[in-house]
Amino acid sequence: TLCLEDIDWGQGTLHVRKRKTGRGAILPLPWDLGRALVAYLKHGRPSTPCRQIFVIHRFRVGKPIRGQVVSDAVKSVLRRAGIAAPLQGANLLRHSLATHMLNHGSSLKEIADILGHRSLSSTVIYARVNISALREIALPWPEAAK
Repeated sequence: TLCLEDIDWGQGTLHVRKRKTGRGAILPLPWDLGRALVAYLKHGRPSTPCRQIFVIHRFRVGKPIRGQVVSDAVKSVLRRAGIAAPLQGANLLRHSLATHMLNHGSSLKEIADILGHRSLSSTVIYARVNISALREIALPWPEAAK
């Protein structure tokens, strides 16, 4: 879980700990995300001595949220929107990010670094290729050009 100490406001970075591997990553903190975090910390977050940034707002107020809360929220939003996604939960966000990055020109290596993968073969699973976008940039077959 993200803690207050994980944000370096001066450098504009975020230290993300990887649960599975135990490795961490220093990621840039976009300005608009920084502003949203400040607004949440000042106006939305319940008062608590807890060092985790995201805490429960009802029932066990001020206790840190767990990953399952994010998965449940994603599932709930999909259900209410009537979307039958092949993936459910927080993993859908990772797949969406990887696909978005790939479609906007990021290399598999860059995507692997963001997702915390050591092997590109792990990243390929997350990065869905946009076939229609590839068709737009592909050169025509030589026979078709004649």
